Amino acid sequence: MARSAPFQYGRCTCAACIDACDSVRESLQASKRTLICYTSLREMRGGKTRWLRPRIFYYAALLSIFLGGMVYYLSHHASVELNVIAHRQPMYIVQSDGGIQNNYTVRVLNMTATAQSYTLSVAGVANSTLSLAAVSQYDAQGRPILTVEPGSVTPFTAYLRQPGSHTEPGPVKVTFTLTAHSASGGTATYQSSFARP
Repeated sequence: MARSAPFQYGRCTCAACIDACDSVRESLQASKRTLICYTSLREMRGGKTRWLRPRIFYYAALLSIFLGGMVYYLSHHASVELNVIAHRQPMYIVQSDGGIQNNYTVRVLNMTATAQSYTLSVAGVANSTLSLAAVSQYDAQGRPILTVEPGSVTPFTAYLRQPGSHTEPGPVKVTFTLTAHSASGGTATYQSSFARP
């Protein structure tokens, strides 16, 4: 390393001169093998290098915070994500028996490494029935069962109906709950609204 520029960091990170100098001095059988080495100004002046410095504790604290954040994220990371969008055209459909139907687009994101089966249920609309287009499998309670491939987003068209005998005026909040059949699949909820005249 040139004496005119003792703090050239590009050369410090290379360090090829250290190995070259040591091998040459060893072949010459020099009395002092190490001529170039990593050291500090304090040690070059005859002192001892301090390893416990404030910056060491600062970097250790930053590393601990970073690792702690990664562990928290991985341990609390959701396995599934649910998104429900209510159709606005039309906002609701009045059926022949006086019942009300709302249509939704349900998107399920499976963030696991395996295919998952889920049960979709709703709460908040009395005596309502939920059905999904292109889904023919339902459980004993009449709730649709969805299958989503790993790492993919699958959209479904949902129809939520309330019979005319239980219809009341005005919109009402409705909660969609997605529950996986396996423990690794997780659970997700989404709150939307059920429009009524």
